[in-house]
Amino acid sequence: IVFMDIELPGMNGLEAARRLRAKDDSVVLIFVTNMAQFALEGYTVDAMDFIVKPVVYNSLRIKMARALKQIICKRGEKFVINCKTGACVVSVSRIKYVEVINHKLMFHTVDGVVMSSGSLSKLETGLAKYDFARCNNCYLVNLDFVTEINENNAHVGGDILTISRSRRRPFLKALADHYGGGW
Repeated sequence: IVFMDIELPGMNGLEAARRLRAKDDSVVLIFVTNMAQFALEGYTVDAMDFIVKPVVYNSLRIKMARALKQIICKRGEKFVINCKTGACVVSVSRIKYVEVINHKLMFHTVDGVVMSSGSLSKLETGLAKYDFARCNNCYLVNLDFVTEINENNAHVGGDILTISRSRRRPFLKALADHYGGGW
């Protein structure tokens, strides 16, 4: 976990974060700043969150717990997908979302799409502890990959997924819980 100020001598924190991401994209990054207007730019370098100075203990405690949960839940956890060629092992943290079409599961990962068969409901139960949530009956989304919500859509890992009316409220609640109320 890296806590980084946006104001640094010689280089701003956003540039330092870009360099850090180039070396290690798995580090949990939290900006600590008194310049709240720049904090949102932290999401461009995949910062998990930001804390506005002066630091309040309760805020720090909540964000630290969330960072630790993210590290523990996603640290190398593997998931076995039964596919045509046998079994594919993927890291849970690399699954962006799972789509179901005609009883076929399509695991959209950072590395490509893996096809399988099975029940999205059963999969949802198994992935719930890793902060996956349904945005509609067809998609099970890794909340770490949600970058934007607008109208009836969720932007997930570069794709735009429809949020159904019946799933909107629980999906947004899961997203708010995941990001500590930040949405």
